[in-house]
Amino acid sequence: MAYNSKVEAYFKEKEEKKIDSTDFAKLDTDGDGLITKEEAQKDSQLAQEFDSLDKDKDGRLNIEEIRQHFRTRRQKRLQAQQSLGDEPDDGPTPLFPDAGAGGRQWAYAIIALPINLFLRIIPDVRTKNEKGEPGCQKSLYPITFILSICAVALFSWLMVECSEVVADWTGGDPRVLAITILAGGTSVPDLLTSVIVTVQGHGDMAISSSIGSNIFDVTVGAPVPWLLYSWYHGGAPVSVNSEPGTMAVWIGSLVCMLVAVILSIKCNGWVLNKALGFIMLVLYCVFLAVACYMVVQE
Repeated sequence: MAYNSKVEAYFKEKEEKKIDSTDFAKLDTDGDGLITKEEAQKDSQLAQEFDSLDKDKDGRLNIEEIRQHFRTRRQKRLQAQQSLGDEPDDGPTPLFPDAGAGGRQWAYAIIALPINLFLRIIPDVRTKNEKGEPGCQKSLYPITFILSICAVALFSWLMVECSEVVADWTGGDPRVLAITILAGGTSVPDLLTSVIVTVQGHGDMAISSSIGSNIFDVTVGAPVPWLLYSWYHGGAPVSVNSEPGTMAVWIGSLVCMLVAVILSIKCNGWVLNKALGFIMLVLYCVFLAVACYMVVQE
């Protein structure tokens, strides 16, 4: 399958600039947007190349002068790790950004604080010891998997509860929020991870993620909560607030949508191009309109 090189370049450049800004902020201790020779002494390699990077010879480096230096060094480090068969290890994500970070980074850190605190409980199986060998936490992968599922369940429950509060406040139907906002909120992370691994050259991982996430939702995400509910209530079935005729229309529309997507891909020669993207967007809008209409009519 083909991909859009312009979209790939956009996401890759955006991620690179974000990493450049983070590396620059670590050296720019006074936060004036410039790195002096004194500040560069914290990085021995940068201190050696300071004069060659200082194009305007003003004794200070801005982010544009040092950007290529950061990227070249990251690329060499990544190549060295790959040649040794190692995966890049950036360490645990800090709970709060540096003191010189902007308001957007601080706002994101505060909002994501509960998630980051919960993730600190989950053992990181990628941890290595001083010799660069896998640490003792590697054998805890079953616990990591179970706790990860528990984290997904917990935050999914919170998301559903919040959506019901929003529906009550706005007077809307929770099902409309489920097929619009919640559906998008659960799919955007898959989109971002697929874009990231595709940029890294792992297109098979992107396809596997897209297919595997749906299979996991159907075979684990839905049955396990139902079984737990039935077990807790003494074997009582889970009641679904919908008529049999309505469910038939829902399932039929999903099957038709699946057939239409497969036929669209086949007609475009199994290539992801702009025409196929437009067709899928139109199909999604049609399905969304039909679904919302059915919810309103009930």
